[in-house]
Amino acid sequence: MDGIQQFSLAGKVVVITGATGVLGESFALATAAAGAKVAVLGRNKERADARVAAIRSQGGEAMAVITDV
Repeated sequence: MDGIQQFSLAGKVVVITGATGVLGESFALATAAAGAKVAVLGRNKERADARVAAIRSQGGEAMAVITDV
């Protein structure tokens, strides 16, 4: 995570497909920590909602989109 803290994504919107999986979760949390607004895309509503809650609990902005890309 040190690498992502070297730059800011403030004011950017990041769309993470597969955000309900392990790697997608890591990318979603890391980009949110760098200041991005995150769209969490995935097939599992409960996991997508959990990712959004985790981002919001750290002061970030996120929304869940249930989809199969």
